Amino acid sequence: TTQEQIDRLIQPRFEWRNLNPFFVLQLPAATATEDDISRRYKAISLLLHPDKNQAKLSTEEEKDRCQLAYDQVQKAKIILADEDRKRYIQSLVEEGMKLGENKWRKENKQQQQQQHQHNTKNKTDNGDKSSVVSLEVIQEREVMRIFAQVEIKRKDVEDRERKFAQREQKQEDDQSEKERNERKFDKKWRNEERVDKRVGNWRDFETNKKKK
Repeated sequence: TTQEQIDRLIQPRFEWRNLNPFFVLQLPAATATEDDISRRYKAISLLLHPDKNQAKLSTEEEKDRCQLAYDQVQKAKIILADEDRKRYIQSLVEEGMKLGENKWRKENKQQQQQQHQHNTKNKTDNGDKSSVVSLEVIQEREVMRIFAQVEIKRKDVEDRERKFAQREQKQEDDQSEKERNERKFDKKWRNEERVDKRVGNWRDFETNKKKK
């Protein structure tokens, strides 16, 4: 439903979860085709289109959340429309899934060792069930962590480039100001030199007159 999609896409920390466009469109990164992406985008965007859901949204806050969720879907579609970016996203998801599985296996092994020490069959059964469930949770967490790391690094690079550009601009501005001041000083100096020269010429003229 519309509300379910809004709640899913605008949940706490959604800015980080939604960095993965396949999560936004609820598609498996490894197997999703262009047709899958197109169909899923149309289905979710139809549920979230602000103009088509006015009757379902009674407050301004609900309308704002719906618009924000719709924007997330639009952004995901744009990203996955770029084949290079799509492949890059898929590689990040794959890496996160592998890391998650490795982490799950390690935790599962530790859990089984602890259960073996207790030598309780019920605990072993419950542990196996919880391990199966936790695999998806751990993989989702690892995928989100990788996307967050990439985003943080991207923002860090942008910040450094922005600061570098600001420093470059300041240096250019300082150099321009220095050159303007030098030109003003040079102009003033030449004017004063001409005045001194005229005064000197006048004095020489007066002196010559008196000698005559």
